[in-house]
Amino acid sequence: MFCERAMTLDGRGGHVLHAVACQPADPRACVVMCYPLFEERKYAQRAYVTLARMLAARSIASLRFDYFACGNSEGHFREATLERWISDAACAMESAGGMAGAVMAMGLRMGANIAWAAAERTPGCRRLLLWDRIEDTSRYLASERRRNGIRDMFARRAETPSTARQGESCDLAGYEVGAALCEEFEAGPTAPASQARDARIMPARTRPPHADSESDDADAIVARCAPFWSLPDADFRPFVLQSADYFAGVAE
Repeated sequence: MFCERAMTLDGRGGHVLHAVACQPADPRACVVMCYPLFEERKYAQRAYVTLARMLAARSIASLRFDYFACGNSEGHFREATLERWISDAACAMESAGGMAGAVMAMGLRMGANIAWAAAERTPGCRRLLLWDRIEDTSRYLASERRRNGIRDMFARRAETPSTARQGESCDLAGYEVGAALCEEFEAGPTAPASQARDARIMPARTRPPHADSESDDADAIVARCAPFWSLPDADFRPFVLQSADYFAGVAE
């Protein structure tokens, strides 16, 4: 048996973060779950909730939270920055220590970048499962802008904030992205400066179900499923099952 409860966290910038704890009676560990951004966060919601409940069935607690200005957390999105979201994730990791002795974390897409950077500030985070981490954040931003431009074209909007020049604010999927956040994306990958392999990290990749097995990473977890974070009603079960198996295997 487990319980799910809404709670709040005090962000280091003085803002209040909304969170949901999924906690079994006697947890062996707690996993902090860092969401992807923009529309990917919406599509990943069901997968994250399903994973949280599967972890609870294996005596592992979890903490899902909304970054500053996202979901039910306080703040205006135009004031959001990657640095602020990394600080939010570090705060969540510290709070998770009160739910279970062993703290671990996972993230998907930009959530993986944020989880990794936050763990650098949280030595108590013992394990990191990083799914499809964004290798180049400037290309990621360009892709999001291009996707938004296509939506604008189909909506027959001749001029929108999504056409903003480099360094200016823009609209992405209905979010007013401030210039500071755009500049952080354009500056490069969000990851620790050191490229040395962190022993806490388990890289993970999704592959199309029909992909050649020879392309799989030897040192990574590979889940064969469509990119559910960008497709409605896509199968996310391999992602959930392999994430749950990993954490169950490393939890104390």
